[in-house]
Amino acid sequence: MLVRLGGGVPAQPPGTHRYRRVRSLIFYSPIHRTKLVHVPLTNVFPAMSMTPSEILFCYIERHNAGVEQADFSSMLDLFAHDASASFVTMNRTLLTGRDAIAAAFVEHPPSDRLHVTHVQPLAAGATAVYAWESNPNVQSGTIHAMIDHDMIQQMVVHVWPQGQSDPRPKRTDADVSS
Repeated sequence: MLVRLGGGVPAQPPGTHRYRRVRSLIFYSPIHRTKLVHVPLTNVFPAMSMTPSEILFCYIERHNAGVEQADFSSMLDLFAHDASASFVTMNRTLLTGRDAIAAAFVEHPPSDRLHVTHVQPLAAGATAVYAWESNPNVQSGTIHAMIDHDMIQQMVVHVWPQGQSDPRPKRTDADVSS
C-alpha cells in the first residue's frame, strides 16, 4: 500500500507572498518506512491555468513591483506577442504588440502603484476599478483585460479626470429593461 504525502492545490494566485508551489510528490511505504518514488510534479500534472481575475491581479502586482524596481519586464511577460493596449484619457493611445507596450512603459513609466478597489470577472477577461496608492480613496479609472490562453490579448485602461469618479453615465432600471 502506498500513501501519498504532500502535494495540494495552491490557495493563492502565483506571485502573492502566501503562494507556495509544490514541486514534487514523494511516495512512502508505511510498512518499510522508506521513500519509494520521487516524481517531479511537472511530470504528473499539466501546468495550472489561472482565471482571468487572477491574471489581472498578477498584472497589478507586477505593475506595482515594476514601479518599485523601475523594471516592467515581468509584467510584460503576461502580454501575448500580438497584444494590444489602449490608454484612454482625453485622447486615446493605442499600442499594438508587446514591444510597443514595453517601449511605452520605458518612455513614460508610471510613478505610483495601483490600488484595486473592485474586480468584476467577465466571460473572457476581467475588469478592475483602480486608484493610485498615493490617494487610495479616489477612484482613478478602470482596467479591462481580455485573456486568452492565460495571456493578456487586449487591455484598455480608462483614466478618469482628477477628482472625478466614474464619468460614464449611470444606468437606470429603464436602461436595463430596454
